[in-house]
Amino acid sequence: MGTVSTIMLVCSINLSHQDCRLDTANEVIRGADAPRLMDCVMRGEATAAAAAPALAARGEFTRIICVAPEKADAILRDYEAREAQAKSAAEN
Repeated sequence: MGTVSTIMLVCSINLSHQDCRLDTANEVIRGADAPRLMDCVMRGEATAAAAAPALAARGEFTRIICVAPEKADAILRDYEAREAQAKSAAEN
């Protein structure tokens, strides 16, 4: 595998870790690309640890996934489309 992208899912603490998925996340954030899978995991965990106190105060936690950059782009497009659709539905 070449470059790997970090995706951080921000989920409610009411979900179990395994139930924190792309379709259940409150927020989906793309992190930095990494040269190797292990670098992605290490950077993702460091970012998650730094964000943990603020997220815990909001009743949220993070789950890190590492994917190919092309998949990360698709994940973010899908998430942004879902968010726009939800916003549009809330306005109507």
